[in-house]
Order: sequence, then C-alpha cells, then structure tokens
Amino acid sequence: MNKGHCIFLTCCFDQDNVYSPLRPLGAYLCAHYLEQNGYDCDVVDFIECFSAEELFKVMCTLIKPNTIFIGVSNTFLTTGNGSAGRLYYNENTVDLKHRTHTYQSDLLNAIFLVKQKFPKIKFVVGGAKASYLGHSFFDCAIHGFGENLILEYADWLVGKNPFLKYSMDKVWPNMMIVKEANNPKFDIKNSNFYFQKKHCILPEEALPLEISRGCIFKCKFCGYPATGKRKGEFVRNPECIINELINNYQNSGTTKYWFCDETFNDDTEKLIMLSNLVSKLPFKIEFIAYIRLDLLRAHREQIQLLEDIGMRSCFFGVETFSKKAGSIIGKGLTGEPCKEMLLELKERWDPKNITFKTSYIVGLPGDTLESQYETQQWNIDNKMRAWVFSPLMVLSPKIHGGKIWLSEFEKNPEKYGFTFPKDDPFYWENDYTNYSSACEVANELRREFINHVYSTDWHWIGLSNLGYTEEEKNNLTRSEILNSVKFTETRNDMGNRYKKLLCNYYNIIL
Repeated sequence: MNKGHCIFLTCCFDQDNVYSPLRPLGAYLCAHYLEQNGYDCDVVDFIECFSAEELFKVMCTLIKPNTIFIGVSNTFLTTGNGSAGRLYYNENTVDLKHRTHTYQSDLLNAIFLVKQKFPKIKFVVGGAKASYLGHSFFDCAIHGFGENLILEYADWLVGKNPFLKYSMDKVWPNMMIVKEANNPKFDIKNSNFYFQKKHCILPEEALPLEISRGCIFKCKFCGYPATGKRKGEFVRNPECIINELINNYQNSGTTKYWFCDETFNDDTEKLIMLSNLVSKLPFKIEFIAYIRLDLLRAHREQIQLLEDIGMRSCFFGVETFSKKAGSIIGKGLTGEPCKEMLLELKERWDPKNITFKTSYIVGLPGDTLESQYETQQWNIDNKMRAWVFSPLMVLSPKIHGGKIWLSEFEKNPEKYGFTFPKDDPFYWENDYTNYSSACEVANELRREFINHVYSTDWHWIGLSNLGYTEEEKNNLTRSEILNSVKFTETRNDMGNRYKKLLCNYYNIIL
C-alpha cells in the first residue's frame, strides 16, 4: 500500500566550482529508501536551470493528492567563495542578503507559490550543509545522513511514527530539526540503488556512486557525521556495486563516476575488492575520488590499485604545510614529506591520464596568513595542475546551540583559541587571524590561481559531462574555460537536455 508521495529537488552545478556539473547523490538515495518502505517518490534535478515559474509548474504537475512533503537538497545550494552556505533570506521580499546566485531566489519564489496553493504540504531541507540554511519557508531540516531520518519524518507525517525525536530551531521557531547520533543507524551495506529511467539520465553522463560511507579519521575542523569509523564499516556489498555499474551502463552508457566516499582509500582491502570487481566488467570505468595523501605514502600498493580501478583524478585535503597546524588538526603528513609525496605523484602521473587537486585551509590555529602565500607560490613554482584555498569554518555556539553536527573546534573553541566577539555566528578570531581576513586571503589566492590551474584537475569528470575533449581539458586554464562561449553554451545545453527529458517523462508543459 502506498503510504504517501514525496518530491525531492536538487541541483547539479556546484556553486563553489561552477564548471563541474555532477549530480549530488543524496536526494536519490533518500527517495530510493522511501520507495523501499512504501512511499512513492519523484526527484527533480538541475533546479538551477529552472525559472521560478517553470519550477512552480513542475512541482504543481508532480504534486498528487497524497503528496506529504517536498524536500530540497542544499549540498550544492551554497554561495561559494568563502561564504560556505551563508544563505539568509528576507522572508518578506525573498531577496538574498549575502552573495548568491539568481536561481536560489527563483527556488524560494517557487516554494512560496506552492505553499500558498498547497498549504498542507511540508517543505524539508537537507544535504551536507543543511545546518547552515534557515528560512521560515521550511518546516523541517534534516541534519546528517538522510535515509533513516527522512523515513522517520515521513512516517510521522502520515501518523505511523508518534515517537519521532526532534527539536525546534531557535532562530526559525517553526522549523523542526531532526538528527541522529554520530553513528548512523543506516548501514549502506545492502544498498541496491541505481539510477532509473525516471531520473532522466543523459546519454553517457558521469554519475555519483557510493562505495562506502564515513571516515576513519577525526580531523579537528570536520563536523561531518560517521567520522572515526572502523575499517570495513559502512562498505557496500560487492554484488550491489557491480549491479549498479552494470545497470547504469545498460541504461545510459555510463562509464565515468564520482566516487563519493569521504576517504576512498581508507582501506586497502576495499580497493582490492573493487579492483577485482571492475576487472570482470565488459567495459572499463573511469572515476574521481577523495584520497588521503598520507595513506598513499604509508601504503604505496594503493597507488597501483587506484590506477588499475581507473582513477583519472583525485582530491587531496592537504589543508596545511605547517607542522604545528597539522599536529593540531590531526594531519600526520605535513611540511617537506608532504611536498615530496605530491611531487612524486606529479612525476608518476601524466596529466593526460591522472591528475589531482590539493586543498588548503586558511585560518587554522598554528598557521599564519603569510604562509598561505608561500604555499601558493610553491604550487606555482612546481607547476601543480590544481589547488584551492578555503577559509576555516567554525560556527559560534550562538548558532549551533548543540543541535548541529559539531567539529572538535566547535565543541571546545576555547581550547583551540577561538573566540566569537561579534553577533555574526560565522565570525571567529584566534591568535593568528580572524574569519574576515581568512576569507579575504582565500579569495585573493583563488583569483590569482585561476590563470595557473588547468582544467584536467578534479573537474575533469564534470567537463566530460559538458563534452570537452581530452586535448581541451589538458591545455585550457580554468580562466579560459569559464570565459569561453563554449562553456556557457554547453552548460546551458546540458540543463536544457535534462529539462526536455523530464518534461517528456512526466508530460510537463513549460
């Protein structure tokens, strides 16, 4: 029996890396889990490509008499460039107060119209940065991994879960907060998700795929759930993985993937398992992933395994070259050993085949602003392909109030030298700098490196979705990509092709 109908809205273009069109996975996984438990679900992607009027028409067409909620994923619904999801809205005018993009205004306008026409339907916000987003339009916020939580909330809405545990937001008093303990109930071991025809996948589109969930490390600045897990925990069964790879290939010709694991190389046995799996496929896969540099240095056999599986690019969270800062945050590989490992991989990996991107955090305790310029120059001097600087995010107790996922810095700010002297809950100070200065330096360094970074970096797979050739990706800088007519046209074309598939499948007239 159908318990009820749910709609999910999500967006594809990462606003912090605007030329990397990749679908986020969360909304699809939540919809899949609800469907396994008796609900009917639809997912609308690429919402950044819809005007407010179009999005309103899409939601009105999809809404059924038994629709209970519409969920919005804000994983990529952030302003980028140091603002880290600072989306605060004027609820009267729906104007945005901080740096943002037009489609976020369109989204809120569409929600406003739907709430007027269908006042009984609830609106839920979730995603990796749900803790940062507040607005009176939303009735509930899901903090953490969403499958179990969204099911508990849906059952509560239809009267089948009177024991739902939640709190009320202090800033937005009508919004519920639903969260779970740091060790999530949902184990993805038997997750049998794969993309279906109704998801309107484009031919040969690169897709996200989850091999495992959680991280074996507990970096002091990280507030994501399921950190500090054991090796082998929250890893999918090989049968589920191989079925997803085969189904995606048969349905849309997909061979390119973004592996979403927080730390893909956290377990050598997992890499061996996956290497054995893909060797039996009748096609070859290519992928990007988040990789720990210190694990590659300690377990060098992983390098060959990653190559065998089909890695084309990876993301290293180096964070800092400072030994002192690295010790504070829990990074064991810093300074010269870290640089030597990066240079070794640069020498081994021809960028035509494999490349990587490194990230650095501005504002860490134990690190100076001056050192960031030295790090920038080291990357330029050594002709690294891609790197990025981001300001440190530490939320004040004024905003988190014990109800969002907290990093160690946020749990014990005084211990690490953080104070919050202003009303702005995002503004922190320490002995080395403050949030505003960290943002300024990070943005300055980003503006400079755009002419040095080539497109064969972490965003190789996103540009593949836009139809860029390997030669173009190897020889064009990020600045040349972003300022090209081709980029604008192909980016719009991808969104329009999706809209056409969606409208044809659901008989929507825009």
